[in-house]
Amino acid sequence: MNKNHTLDLALLRAFVEVADTGSMSVASVGLHLTQGAVSQRIKRLEAFLGCPLLMRDTQGSSLTWQGRSLLPDARRLLRMHDAFCASVGARESDAPVRLGLPFDMAGAPLAPVLKAFGDAFPKAEVKIFSASSVDLDQVFATGELDLVLSQGPVDVELGERLAVDQLVWLGNETASARRPLALCFLTANCAFRDTVFRCLGEAGIVAKVVFENASVDTTLTMVRNGLAVTPWLQSLVPEDISLAAPECGLPTLPAFAVRLQTVEDASRSVSGLADIIREHFKR
Repeated sequence: MNKNHTLDLALLRAFVEVADTGSMSVASVGLHLTQGAVSQRIKRLEAFLGCPLLMRDTQGSSLTWQGRSLLPDARRLLRMHDAFCASVGARESDAPVRLGLPFDMAGAPLAPVLKAFGDAFPKAEVKIFSASSVDLDQVFATGELDLVLSQGPVDVELGERLAVDQLVWLGNETASARRPLALCFLTANCAFRDTVFRCLGEAGIVAKVVFENASVDTTLTMVRNGLAVTPWLQSLVPEDISLAAPECGLPTLPAFAVRLQTVEDASRSVSGLADIIREHFKR
């Protein structure tokens, strides 16, 4: 066991969910994560504890004897954590927490965060502001938001880095092979835009923007119907969306950082939401 680090409760929560469902894929639905993200959390927990917890086969996942031994303690620790958050949250004021995050993180990825926050801070209200990462960083600097999740180049230091996520192409074979390449972005000042055009230029691929809209659903509909391709963080890719095939010749895109900014002298509810965001997004 690693004695020099604190155990991440998000790893325990993933382990308990897999133990209860017997399946990585089913657990991923309950946790609002991709199956790969759940698998990575189990591997990190096994590495932390220094022992195997699951046996994986074509029938699903079953517990090793170490996993069976850990399960009751894992449940107890999570109950204690949730009860503690609830007791602190019960004393929190009704002041709204102002959270900003990009459009592609404001749907399904945010749902478990809001649920956990509502359980821990039942009297607190969350006001959500969605925009491009560029706009979010600017608004946070004015003091109009308490917390901001944003995406940006890994070489730009801003706030607390929660994760590094690979940027990938979404698009079917037809759209990926079309020249000039038809692109769609969520916003005109999308955080990925300059990087995408730089990579395409280096690859000698001419591209044009055919669609810009703040709707995730509409953007993904364009991709599903082969009308355009779009850049997306790999951990946020919906299961029914295809990645562009390597043979289509699109250049490899770099990784981007997912960052958290929190106001100084944050209230208990703001700090509590920040902790829950870390638990769900830090990798």
